[in-house]
Amino acid sequence: MLYQKLNAFAEKLRQVSMGVIVAMGTIMLLITCIHIFFRYVLNNSLTWSDEFLRTSLVWFGMLSMSTLSANKDHVAITIFKSKLPEKTREVVTVIVQYVIVISVVTVFLLGIKLVLSAGSRVTPSMNLPYQFTYCAVPLGFALVSIYEIRNLVGILTGQIQENEEEGSLEKLRK
Repeated sequence: MLYQKLNAFAEKLRQVSMGVIVAMGTIMLLITCIHIFFRYVLNNSLTWSDEFLRTSLVWFGMLSMSTLSANKDHVAITIFKSKLPEKTREVVTVIVQYVIVISVVTVFLLGIKLVLSAGSRVTPSMNLPYQFTYCAVPLGFALVSIYEIRNLVGILTGQIQENEEEGSLEKLRK
């Protein structure tokens, strides 16, 4: 029951994140083309586009990272775990999932500290608060935390099991 609720919530977050990622990627591509046109054709570079693209890239990266986590598409080295007996492998999977959850929650908390350390500083040309850019880190890792906690609950309740061939987590069809 808990897993189904977490999974439904995580899936909605993933869909919203994907929409934002697609929109941001499109806007970033458009602004990059406009920037190139202004710089090389009109010899009049835009002053704000570099800052906008830099900030957008940070947000794009953090949201993309969280989406990879939601889909379990991130890199995993499974050569050692695949050689273990099945029971040991299950224990290692749970331990690894706990370590992942603790790690991403720690980075989330450090991201909040980063946002608070920005103070009232603003970017030079857009006057955008640095806190806005830095907010991408705790938001991205908050999303990853939700996805990884969902995965941990799924593993512990037996609703997700490890696929031995690829090392990825697959939902059980019951």
